[in-house]
Amino acid sequence: MKDRSSIPLPKLNADLELLQTIYETALIPDNYDDLVDTWSVRLENALAQVEDTDLDGSQDMVTLDLSESIRYLDTSLRLFERLDTARRLEKQTPEAERASLPKLVLDAAGKVVWYNSSALRMFALSRQSTAQTLPMDDTSRRRLESELATLGQEVERPPGPLGRHLPLVVLLHPPGDGAQVFMIGQRLAQHGQPDLLVLDQADTGWNEAIEAVLQGSFALSRAETEIVARLAEGETLSQIAKARNRQLSTLRTQLKSVLRKTQTRSQAQLVRLTLSLASHLDASGADLSASEAPFQVHTLPDGRNLHFRTMGPPQGAPVMFLHGMLDGLNIGATFLQELTTRNIRLIAPERPWFGAAPGYDVDIPQVPDTLAADLTHLLETHDLNGVRLIGHMAGSVYSFTLAAKAPERVRGVLNVAGGVPIRSLTQFRHMSPRQRTVAYTARFTPKALPLILHAGVRQIESGGVEQFVRALYARSPIDLAAFETPEIGTTIADGVRFAVAQGYRAFEIDSYHVVRDWSARVAASKCPVGLLHGRHDPVVSAASVEAFGRTLGARAQVQIAEDAGQTILFTHPRMALDALERL
Repeated sequence: MKDRSSIPLPKLNADLELLQTIYETALIPDNYDDLVDTWSVRLENALAQVEDTDLDGSQDMVTLDLSESIRYLDTSLRLFERLDTARRLEKQTPEAERASLPKLVLDAAGKVVWYNSSALRMFALSRQSTAQTLPMDDTSRRRLESELATLGQEVERPPGPLGRHLPLVVLLHPPGDGAQVFMIGQRLAQHGQPDLLVLDQADTGWNEAIEAVLQGSFALSRAETEIVARLAEGETLSQIAKARNRQLSTLRTQLKSVLRKTQTRSQAQLVRLTLSLASHLDASGADLSASEAPFQVHTLPDGRNLHFRTMGPPQGAPVMFLHGMLDGLNIGATFLQELTTRNIRLIAPERPWFGAAPGYDVDIPQVPDTLAADLTHLLETHDLNGVRLIGHMAGSVYSFTLAAKAPERVRGVLNVAGGVPIRSLTQFRHMSPRQRTVAYTARFTPKALPLILHAGVRQIESGGVEQFVRALYARSPIDLAAFETPEIGTTIADGVRFAVAQGYRAFEIDSYHVVRDWSARVAASKCPVGLLHGRHDPVVSAASVEAFGRTLGARAQVQIAEDAGQTILFTHPRMALDALERL
């Protein structure tokens, strides 16, 4: 290993242009591209002083001296966080609230094991929330606790009027002046563990489809549609007038117009029409939601919870999917259909800080090993053997770590568009400009990484998903073309939102690991390996993958698709599954 004690660190100095760009981005999230460009110039200039051989085989990382600018970066990050808090509070419009209704999940012990952002905001939830701390009256709490007590048992409920079991209904009282919320509880079966209880807001099911019908079929204006939505949610005209800062007489005039256009004679008949539309649209869309994977929670020995989904035949051959930074758990319709055809049961855990998954209270370098231990417990609990792993993009680090942790249960690893251990600056220089800047930051100036990632998350949350993704694939026409297709574009956009659902923490962890030399994790695993990669991948070059394959020797099968990029899992799903079956 090279002795670096006498080598001065390259300096990355603060300057007025950089600081001005940081502050402008804090105020205008769409300026993120300008921030990355400005930061990139300084990184590239500083790294011109670093020799390529300085990275080769060394874990003694080269870093850049940020001593002159780190206090500005820290101050800027705090500014971003404060502005974000205010922006999120201001952004809670009626439309946004209707688009994301509160949902939470409790286990048999009464612990809240999962909740979405609406439930978090509405009921002031935390990771310590339980049935005892939920804001509800005594009657509802008794009903809830009675239901929780039965989660480990087979319970026969009295049938309802349609021959269905009656669901649990409880009333929650949001702190402050929030309106009371009726929540419907449904049991969710768990393999080998007590059932969970899912609480959903009892709602008309208002959505964009209902708005489209009202506006398209009855020619309602946007303002008139909002009045119908609020009436359907139980508000009075007086409440609507107050919320919209309008005169009650104006609302009465608008309501008359709505009744005339919809050919209804009263508010009651109008609400009945809305409920009928909601019921019909829910029924017609049932087939679309039927393919969604069931949500499951695995309880670990120390009481922590691991979230995962399963897809494909329940008795199919077990395959675990370890997602990357920007893909989430949406694998696409073709891939999903092929699971049934090939009799594959896909188990897809949510990694820490992604989606709604709990985070880890460990240092970033320890995250892969901690996750591998948790996933090993999941495999052992379900007695799964001969499991093949799919590591997608950044998931490759975690797939090799798990293969090394559970060699008796893992049969093989397939990395799709996966990363490889980074051992030279040449590997960085292949990356597209946006991804190279983030990678340089993660490797050489890790203290600045939270600021850069936080700024990117702010752009995404401000509606800039498409702008963010296009910058990532700026030098990959094949990937841009894939993003243009409706299904793949939606999948990628959903994956980006999944990655930033809890802020930049998930990005920070993955960025740290994928830009380092993690060869030791690979060497610790002994199973067969498949490496499927697109020739036009803008992040990891095909040459790097081929070189990585050679280091693995006879245990590796390398396949380079000449007509694919980083989106190969979505553009070539059958090719990926064919490669999996060869392991």
